[in-house]
Order: sequence, then structure tokens, then C-alpha cells
Amino acid sequence: TINANDTDVVLGVLNVNSAATLDINSTGTTTLEANVTSAAGNIALDGATNVVLAADLTVSTGGAGGNIDFTAGGNTNTLSGNFDLDLTAGTGNVEIDNVNNISSLDVTTSTVTTVSGTVNVVNHIDINATSVATTAFINIDGNISAGGDLSLDADGTGGAGTNATVDVDANLVSGGSITLTADTTAGADVAAITVNATQVSAAN
Repeated sequence: TINANDTDVVLGVLNVNSAATLDINSTGTTTLEANVTSAAGNIALDGATNVVLAADLTVSTGGAGGNIDFTAGGNTNTLSGNFDLDLTAGTGNVEIDNVNNISSLDVTTSTVTTVSGTVNVVNHIDINATSVATTAFINIDGNISAGGDLSLDADGTGGAGTNATVDVDANLVSGGSITLTADTTAGADVAAITVNATQVSAAN
């Protein structure tokens, strides 16, 4: 745990080689300069109110997956920096709120991904949720704008009981294409896409 109060935090390559939680708390600027990884431990930046990318990087909890959390109470934090960000949570969950003009956003693996704030990305957004045991769920509660393609893909791949849901309760805007996908492998499982928005627009 890093408790910096209103002091700035700068992180280079950081590998938490265990299932322990990495918890960063700062009301100053938290700068990520390189990859941040754990061995299935949670990575919590929900207490870091101003996170800035200083390079293209990956935040990963590994294949087994802990959770990755970029949210703060009341949507009070911001993630910025004109670089590419890849979030890999394995079987863990990803939570994101405000994103301000990063270059691209990929959620490569997760079971549940929730977007609760306003997300503006210069290029593409690609969010994936996959489950082999429960429901793969993508929950969009904040407006999303991508300069490139926007893809939301939920897949239940484990047989009976592995449903897939994409639930959008906000606006989606893309300078490229918008693709929403929900797939299951078992006949009795449910794949559902729900959109409640005042604006869904794509250039392609």
C-alpha cells in the first residue's frame, strides 16, 4: 500500500510477485511510466485521484486474475495521458470511471468490466469480458467516445451457466465503427445486449 496523501507518486516497472493487493492512494498526480503487474493480486488505483500515463503500458493481474480498479467515490478521479493502455485482469474484474484523451484503451481480459464515468479516447476502445464459470458482463454507465473503432464483446465460454451480457445505459460515439457482441457456447445460456441511450453514432 502506498499512502501519499497530496504528494505526487511516480511508478516505473512494478511487479508484485504475489497475490497481495497493490493499493495506491494519492490526491496528487500518480504517474505510470511502465507496466504494473501482479500474480493474481488486486491492483487498486481507486484512491489515486489523478492518474497520468507517461508511456504505452499494461496493467495486469495475470491469467488467474485479481481485480483492476481505477474508480473513486463519486467519479472524482481522472485517467489521462496520450498513450495506449491495456488492462488484463484474467478472471478478475475491471472498473473504470473518468478517462480523458488517452491514446487507446484495451480491456484484453476480464469477467466483468464496468465503466461508470465519462470516457474519451483518441483512437480505439476494445473491451472484452469472458467467463468460463459465471456471467461475462460489460456494464456501461458512463458516456463513451472513441476517435476510432469501439468494440464491446462479452463471451460465456464454459458451458451451462456461463451467460454473456452487454448492458449500455449511456451514449456511445465512435469515429470508426461500433460493435456490440454477446456470445455463449451452451444452448440454454443467455446472450443479451441492452442499450438505453440518447445517442449511438458511428462514422462507419
